[in-house]
Amino acid sequence: MIRIVVTMVSVLLALATNVRADALAIAHSVDDRVNDAALTCNPQEMIDLYEDNAVAIYPGEGEIGKNKLEIAKLVRSFLTAFCPASKTVAYKDISFTATPMGPNYIEIVRVVDVTDKDGNLAHLRTTEVIHESGGKWRYVFDHASIGMPPAPQPK
Repeated sequence: MIRIVVTMVSVLLALATNVRADALAIAHSVDDRVNDAALTCNPQEMIDLYEDNAVAIYPGEGEIGKNKLEIAKLVRSFLTAFCPASKTVAYKDISFTATPMGPNYIEIVRVVDVTDKDGNLAHLRTTEVIHESGGKWRYVFDHASIGMPPAPQPK
């Protein structure tokens, strides 16, 4: 009996690990498309990643889109900092987690350093929820904020 319980627990732990690994791979594939859209100055590629009724909150004051049409305006405005792309445009993930939230939803929490076309560095933090529908993963919620630089250390 103990062997059966141990075996069942082992199988459940293995399945939980696989679900998390799959969620991480899916999340990376979606966010990589955002990176590609910024690096290639292709706003439509990024806009296509949102569901029609998605909500996006971008870092600027008042930058809230409550549907795909409003989000398209945010995306186009956001990408002006990166387009036309220069050699300085880049991103570097600091942390990236993906948590399954049921069979068709994944929460992504990402911290990434981004450098715009003018060489300005920003510490971008995102909390996102993606949803699988019609065989495609798209954002239903996307919130991004820019971290403030740390306070100067006393000398």
